[in-house]
Amino acid sequence: MTMDHGQPVESLLLYPSEGLLVSAGGRYVKVWDLLKGGQPLVSLKNHHKTVTSLCLSSSGQRLLSASLDRHVKVYNTTNYKVVHNFDYAASILSLALAPDDESIVVGMTNSILSVKHRKSLEDLKETSGQQRRRPSYRVFVKGKNPVPKQDDYLVSKSVKQHLAKYDKQLKKFNVTKALDTALEVCIYKKAK
Repeated sequence: MTMDHGQPVESLLLYPSEGLLVSAGGRYVKVWDLLKGGQPLVSLKNHHKTVTSLCLSSSGQRLLSASLDRHVKVYNTTNYKVVHNFDYAASILSLALAPDDESIVVGMTNSILSVKHRKSLEDLKETSGQQRRRPSYRVFVKGKNPVPKQDDYLVSKSVKQHLAKYDKQLKKFNVTKALDTALEVCIYKKAK
């Protein structure tokens, strides 16, 4: 069986069922149906530069592709839509998942090996239960009730000018609506 990817092939991935083959080359990730004689099933063009590596999750529900454009795209294998995107500091040459899908490992052109760990369910429950509100910078530096010292300068916040309704209409170049709005205000004032 021979299939033409159309670009130099950088990576191949065979599904565990051995019914589908995924090839990566150029900006394309292509899925081939081996049971139908190598017919193309899907052609994905979600990267801006050459796709260098492919990986499949342990459940087979997620396909990952890494590229020289510094992105790892995560696809849903039922409809091949991008469900997540990871951005890295340099072009990516290799990609791997831990057997339990808890870690993603990426090798980059700047000689860095990046390992990202997924948060466990316990960590997620702890962070969602303790949604802390951080103090603002002013409170952090000066405290809640700051007392100005003799050498301190007071810088007041500028008050935002609110425009009248007719001025807002003039700003949008709606002259007739502005005139109508201005006359409505005059009629309302006379009626009082």
